[in-house]
Amino acid sequence: MRRLIIYLAAPFIATACATPAHIPPGAKYASPIGQFSCGPFKLDTQVQPAFGPHGGTVRFIDEIGMTRIDVEEFQPTLDTGALEQHPETVYLAYLAVQNLPLIKSAVPGARFLDSRPGAINEHTVFQSAILMPGESDVISGDGKRLDAVRGQVHYTNGRYMFTISVNSVAWPGKSSKEQVDAAYSNAASAFKKCTFPWK
Repeated sequence: MRRLIIYLAAPFIATACATPAHIPPGAKYASPIGQFSCGPFKLDTQVQPAFGPHGGTVRFIDEIGMTRIDVEEFQPTLDTGALEQHPETVYLAYLAVQNLPLIKSAVPGARFLDSRPGAINEHTVFQSAILMPGESDVISGDGKRLDAVRGQVHYTNGRYMFTISVNSVAWPGKSSKEQVDAAYSNAASAFKKCTFPWK
């Protein structure tokens, strides 16, 4: 497992920005890296890709909101035995070493709320929830932007790590559990709209 953590600690490859594209309703998106696709989309969708040779990000933005997919290629690939025997350890290591520090670099006040293993579309996944202070699109009556909960679905086939994330409003009248559950539900729905490689 020490070897795994060393891999995850490697700096994320810088990505090159690409021109945003428009995807009409009914069309699909095929990623140039990671062997995944998403769609067909129900609404007009703007696609903002930023990929380098071994990873990057793509954002899907429509009139309802935004879904973000981060991709990282492992070189060498993750140890299959460790992934099969200790999947939760693999995901927690990635969350602690790579994912959460990246989020906090953009939103210093972000903090971990919850995580849990799961299964979506027969894929073994790991879900996490991050509090994002003042990062929702909703403005309160006193002019302050409400907090968001970033729901994330992490999935790896050993070669790639995919993180699918959606920000949900942390409505003040709801309990922390209700906010986290809503964030998980929204991220899982986004995951189901895409097809990810098994190997």
